[in-house]
Amino acid sequence: MRRTHCCEWAIVCTVIFSGVAASAQDTCERLSGAKVPNTTITLAQTIAAGTFNGPPAPFSGVDVTQLYKSLPAFCRVVAEAKPTSDSDIKLEVWLPASGWNGKLQGIGNGGFAGLIDAMQLAISVKSGYAATATDAGHTG
Repeated sequence: MRRTHCCEWAIVCTVIFSGVAASAQDTCERLSGAKVPNTTITLAQTIAAGTFNGPPAPFSGVDVTQLYKSLPAFCRVVAEAKPTSDSDIKLEVWLPASGWNGKLQGIGNGGFAGLIDAMQLAISVKSGYAATATDAGHTG
C-alpha cells in the first residue's frame, strides 16, 4: 500500500513542479513520459469541461452522467504500478486544470478495494481537489 501511495504522490508532484510556462493541457499530456519507478503511465489526457464519459456509480449503479457533465476541465492520469513481480496495481490521478485548492483527496473504497471510483474522483475534482484512487491490485 505504501508503494502505491508513493507512485500517486510522484505523479502529483510531477504535475505541480513541472514547467510553469506550459499550458495546463501541454503539461498534462507531457506526463505520459514521466518516469516513476515501477510504474507505467498509460494515459495522460486533458479532459475538456463537461465531456468526461464515465461509469455509473459503483455498487448502486446510479447514473451519474449529470455529475460528469458538470465537471470542470481536468487532467486525467491513468497508471499501472508493479512494485513487485506479482503485483498489478491500477491507479488514477485527476488534477483540476484551474482552480486547484492546493489539497489532495485520496479516495478510499474499503474492503479489497477492487475498483477505482470515478464518481468520487469527480466529486473531488469538482470541489477543486487533486484526487487519486487505486484498486490496490485487487481488480474486480
